[in-house]
Amino acid sequence: MNQLEPGCTKVRELCSDYVDGELDIQASRHVASHLGECGPCQALIATLKATIALLRIPQHHRAPDSLRARVKQNIKGIKA
Repeated sequence: MNQLEPGCTKVRELCSDYVDGELDIQASRHVASHLGECGPCQALIATLKATIALLRIPQHHRAPDSLRARVKQNIKGIKA
């Protein structure tokens, strides 16, 4: 297993807040500076951003036909 550089540990603690823009200016600059020099942490941030982007894509699923039929039947019953 690879040993993390001392700066990596701190950046990994702050990565979510960094991506969300919730760090103060000093901490944000620290993370940005570290990212300029550290490929593994750059990859971590890129992966985190990609994951967040995927989770924001709305997912639409068609209800099973049996459920759709029951809902329609219940609606007819309410209207009657």
